[in-house]
Amino acid sequence: MPLAKKETSRITEVARQIIGVIPTEVEFHSEDARTIRYRVRRGFGWRLSMVILDKACLLHLAQDPQREIKIEYLRRDLVNSATQRREYRYPRTLAVGG
Repeated sequence: MPLAKKETSRITEVARQIIGVIPTEVEFHSEDARTIRYRVRRGFGWRLSMVILDKACLLHLAQDPQREIKIEYLRRDLVNSATQRREYRYPRTLAVGG
């Protein structure tokens, strides 16, 4: 089901708040029904080249009363991960070992 225009703008706003912490150029890469992808230009010793954000999670975050705190956490997590990973995903996919 396509998202309403208002929902889409809320998702985009939250996504921009999260990726706004990146000190190098970030460009929109692609979008599908479930995700938004941003390409990150190399710089500042970062390995990070792609940020992938789940739209449903962003919408849920946009409606959360504690969104500012959670967005700040995600911004810190993104910066901390940028030197170690090529790809940042929200939410993270967990590998379950067995």
